[in-house]
Amino acid sequence: MSDGAGAHAGSSSALDGTGSGTGAGGPVPSGDGGRVLLVAVDGREVLGFAGAEEQHHFTGQPQAYLGELVVAPGARRRGVAAALVGAVEEWARSRGLPVVTLDTGAANGPARALYARLGYVEEQVTLTRVLTTPPG
Repeated sequence: MSDGAGAHAGSSSALDGTGSGTGAGGPVPSGDGGRVLLVAVDGREVLGFAGAEEQHHFTGQPQAYLGELVVAPGARRRGVAAALVGAVEEWARSRGLPVVTLDTGAANGPARALYARLGYVEEQVTLTRVLTTPPG
């Protein structure tokens, strides 16, 4: 991020760290034992946020799950998303979590391209069928 933007960690119930800094600031423990909300700000303007939580893969391996990543339309293509993902990764490392996982829509090309650039690989496919009224 540029122009004095920074990513700051807060609890999942309130935004914390609304000051500014250059690049992604180091994660601050949220105090809730397994969740973090990271907020990217530029002065008083919120550029985006990322929410993550500690989970366990079905194999039992602990992991961080990046459940939300949102960047304001005017802040896109400025490195905000990459900085937020990087801050989530640092938070995960600080907790000893060896993996970060996330989900995104199959049709969300820009997000899939971002994650690929950041080193994420697609490893599963979710299938969906919309059910209409029961047949006959």
